[in-house]
Amino acid sequence: MKLWCGVMLTACWSGAAVAQTSPLRNLDIFVGNVLSYDDNVFRTPDGVSRPGREGGDWIIEPTVSVAYTRPLARGEVTLSALVSYKFYTDNSQLNRENIDLGARATTALSICDVSPNVNFRRAQSDLSDILDGVNYKNAETRIRAGVGILCGDNIGLRPGVEYQFENVTNSSPLREVSDYRRHTITGRIGYARPAFGMVSVYGRAALGSYPNRPALGPGFPTNDEIKTYSGGIAYQREIGTRLTGSVEIGYMKVKSRPSSIIGIPGTPGSSGLTYAGNLTYRGGDRISATLDFGRDTQQSNLLGVDYSVQTRFSGTLTYALSQVISLNANATHTRRKFKGTSFVGFDPNNPTVPLPINIGSGDKTTQFGAGINFQSFRRLTFGLSGTHFIRNSPVPGLDYTANRVALTTGFRF
Repeated sequence: MKLWCGVMLTACWSGAAVAQTSPLRNLDIFVGNVLSYDDNVFRTPDGVSRPGREGGDWIIEPTVSVAYTRPLARGEVTLSALVSYKFYTDNSQLNRENIDLGARATTALSICDVSPNVNFRRAQSDLSDILDGVNYKNAETRIRAGVGILCGDNIGLRPGVEYQFENVTNSSPLREVSDYRRHTITGRIGYARPAFGMVSVYGRAALGSYPNRPALGPGFPTNDEIKTYSGGIAYQREIGTRLTGSVEIGYMKVKSRPSSIIGIPGTPGSSGLTYAGNLTYRGGDRISATLDFGRDTQQSNLLGVDYSVQTRFSGTLTYALSQVISLNANATHTRRKFKGTSFVGFDPNNPTVPLPINIGSGDKTTQFGAGINFQSFRRLTFGLSGTHFIRNSPVPGLDYTANRVALTTGFRF
């Protein structure tokens, strides 16, 4: 959701100076519209067009967002909601609602800190990930829920456990076969001191499955399980009053159910380094910046892909020229190594012949953008942003470039 706001709603969470604030709560409400132009809606290679579809399009997106934070005696509660609807001028088949709802909390329970969270998101699929070109209209619904428990005091040993559940479904019947579920559990034991922060050793296990995937043949099991095991060391610390951060590094191993049909390979496993990090800098009232990076496995709802090993780097920078005008910039780079079965079905003319698919192992996507925001003292908000997208794929026909310009107008309360 943060990245989506950074690219499309450059003003949706800025301007905290005029939000309703008090020692007990922080409430920010935005009501407005995003008018944008995308010169490559279907993410096609340069010089390629889709029959009956316009490459560029204007998009009108009425939007309402709410963010609410309330501190507790030992912790806080945060609620967020973003609801919008995209209207495409020429490609009305892509008209779709966008819903992003989230809640998280941290509170003390006896000697432990308990942190539940839940998130619901529904939106049109990223068109760069619809590779078959058959049916672009597909709404992805993602539900995430979990809880973390960390026990002990601020000084000494701190054991903890975390559980996270994710369920992803597709509205298109063609893509229901890629619906998936994923359970992740993490155990850790750490050592904490106020001036030092906390260092911990962790172990993590994730079990993913595809409940709608059919069996490869009569009497054969479905290749629907992806198991990931990892472990390593993590460190978290507040470095002064302006810089906070966390980082973890470890080793992961991915196992999948092998094929039971002679001549058809199963999904390959993988192993290697895993890491994640987040740094946030707040330089007073004028400048703030974030840096996120990581390498791990991501279960996939792409056709013919079971999971991907994903490496990502992203950063944002915001600078306030005054109390009403601010500048922002953002950049993201993602590299995916796709892992999957070597086929998506069988030839209808010869049921014994598998249909192969290979979308490569070095898919790279880069995007960078900049924007300017104006927040008047009368609650009126303007934002203008531009974003450039580049994709490089080892598969011919998947490379593309795209540009998007967005104008945000509305009111903040």
